[in-house]
Amino acid sequence: MNIFKINTNVWEDEDFFLQTDLSKEQIEKVITPIVLKERLKLQDEEDLSKPIALTNALIEAYPDAIIEQYIIDDFDTISI
Repeated sequence: MNIFKINTNVWEDEDFFLQTDLSKEQIEKVITPIVLKERLKLQDEEDLSKPIALTNALIEAYPDAIIEQYIIDDFDTISI
């Protein structure tokens, strides 16, 4: 299993993590065309580069893979 931090733009609050058995190359193969296509759009109709849409694209491309998505806000913080 691997954990990848996915960053598709300059806004850190849109970063997310994937825990998966996919390789970096498999993830990039699916996500890169989606993100590039969204960057070319002039209007933000339905943003297909959002974390849930990208994760769903990976699940569709690799239905037998283990893919779990985590948004930074999903984690509880323990301060000591």
